[in-house]
Amino acid sequence: MSEKKNSLLETINVCFQYMLTEKPEKNVFFKYLKDIIDPNILPHILHPTVKNIIDFYSHELDLWIQYDGQYWHGKNKTIEELKEKNTEHSNKIIQTKLRDEKQNKIISNLVRFWGDEVNKAIKSGQIEKMILDKIKDHKYKEEHCWQYDVRLNNLEDDIKNSGLSLEEISKLKLSDFKFEYVDKNDKNKCKDISNFIKRHEWLGKMPQRPTHRFIATYKGILAGVVVLTTPNEPSHILGKENINMEKLISRGACISWSPKNLASSLIMWAIRWMVRNTEFRLFTAYGDPEAKEIGTIYQACNFYYLGQKSGSKKLYFDPLNHNSGWFSERTFRKINKYKQYAKERGIDWQEDWEDGRTIKWDNMDPKIEIMLKNSSKSHKNRCLSREVPPKHKYCYILGRNKKETKKLLNIFNKLNKTKAYPKRNK
Repeated sequence: MSEKKNSLLETINVCFQYMLTEKPEKNVFFKYLKDIIDPNILPHILHPTVKNIIDFYSHELDLWIQYDGQYWHGKNKTIEELKEKNTEHSNKIIQTKLRDEKQNKIISNLVRFWGDEVNKAIKSGQIEKMILDKIKDHKYKEEHCWQYDVRLNNLEDDIKNSGLSLEEISKLKLSDFKFEYVDKNDKNKCKDISNFIKRHEWLGKMPQRPTHRFIATYKGILAGVVVLTTPNEPSHILGKENINMEKLISRGACISWSPKNLASSLIMWAIRWMVRNTEFRLFTAYGDPEAKEIGTIYQACNFYYLGQKSGSKKLYFDPLNHNSGWFSERTFRKINKYKQYAKERGIDWQEDWEDGRTIKWDNMDPKIEIMLKNSSKSHKNRCLSREVPPKHKYCYILGRNKKETKKLLNIFNKLNKTKAYPKRNK
């Protein structure tokens, strides 16, 4: 049997194992959701903001769906009543109800169904009507992006951990904050930046190969971070001869109690620092529709908008590793992935097989090359995939003086056609 068929069977087996561990009633509900709502709806998906596994997700409707069993989710029971019982069972239900409340507060596009009501609707033949009515009545709005959801989620703990009073926070101004560049050799600050991004940035992880880091602090408290990287595929926005002038604004986040304009101010401070101290003059950034982003922060900084046609066409999900979330096709070709494939096959990775950015296949035994590339293909074949909308792309151009800026903008205008800023649907 071919390697591709083996991988497909492995994926199917994982999915069946998942289904077998769930209650039959939920499996029936899953079937109705696929038939009525979205044939591509996915089960058991990690939500990027609350970091909980949600029962179902429809990418087509951008809708999260929970099936709540009345026993463990405490239907018709209040937290006060459960506290009075003070049993192991009641305490577990309290934790579940608190988690449910948190999800309801943060996930604006979440719909919940009680299991017993679903079961009655199925038996009475009213399940289709129930599902459609429930979703129709749930009038959620796309008023803000997931990054804003993260801020709301962190606000209470951020204030508590800061030791600042609400009165002091309410009076904060941009001039109260200190901006600075962080050298990559400053291990302590780099670690703080990484932890900050994991907590406050919606992706929850640092980018690959960060090159420049910038922070905003208030009384020594880390309040904002911007991280730049080298683009995976340098653009020709300023022509082929100037591809080495580009840096990508890859990550950025501010603490929840920071002033409204801290993020845009830190981005512009970082750009000006880069222009004064490096050869970089072109700064690109993306707005990801998957996170409900349209690039509002870059619009506030007067970036040029280049349209919505960038990024991966598909995202992948590994059924054997739910915590990895959805990732791009490029992940299968990353050096660290090939190192993982080598380890799985008992192959010792050699230093001369890479230069830090790319793999030197010519330095590798052809048989090992074939084995590693087959592992990459096998990994890809076992993954679920879905199409995703292209990303919004922005850029900012700045020279060291007016003359250089004008020269670069002349090149930019000859090679590119800017577009009107996208607006959020009302």
